[in-house]
Amino acid sequence: MLTFTMSVLFAFGAFIGWGVGDFLIQRCARSGGVTLTVWVISAVGSILLLPTILLSPTPFSALWSAPILITTCAHLANGFFLFWLFKHIKLSIVQPVISLELPLGVLAASLIFHEIIAPEQWTFILIIFGGLLLLSVSANPFKTKRVRLEEGVLLGLLGAVISTTMNLSTGASAEQFDPWFVIWGINVLIALVLLPVVIKKRSSFFLDLRRKPKLFLSMSVIDNAAWLSFSFGVVFLPISIVLGLSQGYVLLSVILGIIFNHERLQWWQYVGVSTTIVGLTALAFTI
Repeated sequence: MLTFTMSVLFAFGAFIGWGVGDFLIQRCARSGGVTLTVWVISAVGSILLLPTILLSPTPFSALWSAPILITTCAHLANGFFLFWLFKHIKLSIVQPVISLELPLGVLAASLIFHEIIAPEQWTFILIIFGGLLLLSVSANPFKTKRVRLEEGVLLGLLGAVISTTMNLSTGASAEQFDPWFVIWGINVLIALVLLPVVIKKRSSFFLDLRRKPKLFLSMSVIDNAAWLSFSFGVVFLPISIVLGLSQGYVLLSVILGIIFNHERLQWWQYVGVSTTIVGLTALAFTI
């Protein structure tokens, strides 16, 4: 029972961490650029998680294993693509479309990992997705015959596919290895890959870091904490359920975007927010 409760808490920890983290990532990407943002998250994670690796049961050689390398590539691709969207498009629009990763992830987990999802859980997952879908349209979907999508929605759909790949590969790696090692390994590899670029542009990069050190540090800590929460959650719960519970981060980041970035939503988009909250709450009670 304690393990089950902790798993649910880990899933909601990812919910909070990703919601706040993505909001801070948008600010960092707009301030210092996408490359710097991705590298700082990885560098800080590599340093902070290093002590945990000394006690990890996973051998260091696993860093070069296929699951870790595939997951790292997925994180790197997602980081650059998603952070670019955050930088150039409203957070309240990008996030709901990216949430397509929820039904995609659940479907893929059922097919690949043979996870069994109860009918009522499928229902609530679809309700969550429906609510998030309402957030992504700019014209009233109940009155217009031709729905006009917000700018960036199509790019967001591609981002959802990339995010789904990242989520599933991270979950699979966390089930196979120690979650501490998985997140640390991803950070180390990305930090090393981007290090030559950082060295080449060190003058401008470190100038941006000196301007807002607390922003970059807090973003890195929160984002890494969110991925650790997700990784520990999937160890004891099906990936699809953890995805369903943690997908509420979209709501949190949208709300933060509205409050601090002064982004405006229409009434049907607020209906989407309410629908998603109901779906998330109902899903939590079915576990």
